[in-house]
Amino acid sequence: MDAETGQIVAALLTTNDVDDGFQVGPLLDQVTTSVASLTADGAYDQEGVAAAVTERHPEALIIVPPRSTAVPSETAETAPAQRDCHLQRITEHGRAAWQKASGYTI
Repeated sequence: MDAETGQIVAALLTTNDVDDGFQVGPLLDQVTTSVASLTADGAYDQEGVAAAVTERHPEALIIVPPRSTAVPSETAETAPAQRDCHLQRITEHGRAAWQKASGYTI
């Protein structure tokens, strides 16, 4: 959805046996403009989702709450991914504070 106009810019219809996270790449392929951010629920906390967004829109923010069992990546200390930064903020300030600060919730 275009945040300024509210216009739907990409859509897919799937059955209930399809993992929504695997549809992020095909959805992004439909977008003809730059993507500033992707906001989705915790079901999208998948490596493939972040990879699909980063591949097509390297500057985009990825605002997906990490699962409660999430652990930092192997490069979190030297080259943290956005998800690593989310995990650190949640550890330091709590999930509710992360949600507000990240724009996940207002």
